[in-house]
Amino acid sequence: MDVKALESVAWAPYDTIKNPTQEDWLKAYDALKLLTQMNPKDGRYPNTIGYLCYYGRHTGERNYDEARQWFEKGAALNMIESTYKLADMLMNGQGGAKDGKRALRYYVFLYYYCRDEFESGKFECKFADLALRL
Repeated sequence: MDVKALESVAWAPYDTIKNPTQEDWLKAYDALKLLTQMNPKDGRYPNTIGYLCYYGRHTGERNYDEARQWFEKGAALNMIESTYKLADMLMNGQGGAKDGKRALRYYVFLYYYCRDEFESGKFECKFADLALRL
């Protein structure tokens, strides 16, 4: 499958399927893993896999260990959502050791980054998400 076809499968539970089943989420998970291999610099894929694992959509059970690994990858690729979700997990000790200092560094950095975006008129930014966390 090419990238476009895999993305169609990966995003279907979000875009085109009204009431996605666990099987739909599993197909999305598998497609996203392939997309991550094909495009290792695209942070959208590990970010989304992280959320699938965090909420257990594709398995029916949360997997914080795997979610944290994917959010680490997404954060390394400058995905804001991955970074604040990783910070949440660090703050709560989910999927690994609790590290409030590291979490706070992420929150503060993202807060100021998103605040600058918001003040520049980019109202679709994640400023509210970060303000809430702080």
